[in-house]
Parts: sequence; structure tokens; C-alpha cells
Amino acid sequence: MIKPYELKNPKQVAEQMKNIGDSLGMPIDEGIFRDVVILNSIGFKTRQSCEGHPENERFGSYPWIDILFSDENESKTEARELFFRSLYLDLVDFYKNRNVPHRYKLIYSEFLGDDLNIRIFSMVNPNVFPDRNNTYKFYKKELDDFCEYLNVKYKLNY
Repeated sequence: MIKPYELKNPKQVAEQMKNIGDSLGMPIDEGIFRDVVILNSIGFKTRQSCEGHPENERFGSYPWIDILFSDENESKTEARELFFRSLYLDLVDFYKNRNVPHRYKLIYSEFLGDDLNIRIFSMVNPNVFPDRNNTYKFYKKELDDFCEYLNVKYKLNY
């Protein structure tokens, strides 16, 4: 894993990201592209992302980004510690003076396999909050605002 906070030029990262696709050849969703570029520009390696699909009940109605925190040379314990010493602290700092309803706040979830992925997303449960089209904009804004916070904090000017 590239260690976080090894800053890269976001315009160069964006150019590289334009050529990236998923296993079906689909590019990064336009609505989450900027957030993905910002995270990669501060040294995190994103693995998957989705801008959300509130109009389609088969898919998630909220945006999310998966970040790879380990590789074959790193234990999951070391990767988890890296997350808590880096992006987790940024999330804590982001919410210090931010007053938003709890249901819109960003949370994280670990996905363990051969490596450690951390998914960043809003605390949403469509079964509890079924009005997807009206709430989606709040979920999207929260992720966008967090990435803009990172953009400013790390002086990316993107």
C-alpha cells in the first residue's frame, strides 16, 4: 500500500483515473470521480466506488468508496493501525464542529479477504429511511464535503 499523505498532483491523478475501469470496463462514476481523485492524491489507494443509485432499488442508494489498506507485504493488523492513524483521525477531525443529523454521518466498515479494505459511506439503512430520492442528496453531500475537507487540509487545490 502506498502510505497516506504522500501527496500527488491531483490533476495527474485525475488523468490516470480517466483510464481506469472496473472488471466490466466501466469507468469511475462521474458523480464520485472527484472524491476518488482526492483520496488517491493524498496517498490512499481506492479499490472500488459508487456514486449511488437512488432510482434503482437493486443497488445501493448511497455513495461509497472502498480503500485498500493492505497488500501482500502488510498484515491486516498493521493495515488496521494505519487506518486508525490516518483517515480515521481525519474523520474524527471533520466531525469536531460539524452539526449534521446522525443518519447522514460517514462511517467505515472493514472488508476482510486476502487484504483489508475500508469502505467509507453514510450511515444509511434504506429499510429504515426508505425515501431514497430525497435522502440521497444528503448522503452524497456528506461524502463530497469530507473529501473537500481533505482537499483543503492537505492543500491539493483540486
